[in-house]
Amino acid sequence: MEDSARKIFRRNSGWVVCLFLFWAIISGATLFYFSIFQREQLCEKSRQTAWRQGDLPALRGNILASDGRVLVSSEIEFFLFWKTDRAGDNVKKVLLRDLKNGGKLFPEELAKLEPLLQQNPFALKIEMKEVRNGSPAVEALEKKYDSVLAGKNGSFVVMLDRYGRRVPGTLKVIRQQVPGKSVRLSPEEEKELQ
Repeated sequence: MEDSARKIFRRNSGWVVCLFLFWAIISGATLFYFSIFQREQLCEKSRQTAWRQGDLPALRGNILASDGRVLVSSEIEFFLFWKTDRAGDNVKKVLLRDLKNGGKLFPEELAKLEPLLQQNPFALKIEMKEVRNGSPAVEALEKKYDSVLAGKNGSFVVMLDRYGRRVPGTLKVIRQQVPGKSVRLSPEEEKELQ
């Protein structure tokens, strides 16, 4: 009885050792294949994954009166959104003011929020919007001179770490944005506005 138990134990142990050896051979072959034959493709994929490209919006040009007064101009405004209450509380502590989710930021507050954005890249998001300051009466002129007023957007690339945070010093402007040109109205066009 003891001999048969030993035989069963040896047989089962042999199967376990064979399975372990088979697993080790397959793992070693896979490791060898990906580290030698697939290395370049994997490195290229990782570079594409790490670099992100984005647009640098161009400001529209101004609409000027015939005497040079600015009738319509552009301004960039920043709005902050957060996904968790904890992130919102941290923002309020840094800015020392009560800010609602989606609230407008002042330009000087962007630098204060940089460390928080690095720590919480997925919990915080800043949106940038161009706001046109001027009378609604010039809307037709905006459409008429759109090709002149509209600038050309630029683009940038930045490297992200495995947590999606921007790696300091990696932001590169690929193409500089070109702001739109200003349009000076003729006295006749200006009279039509009134």
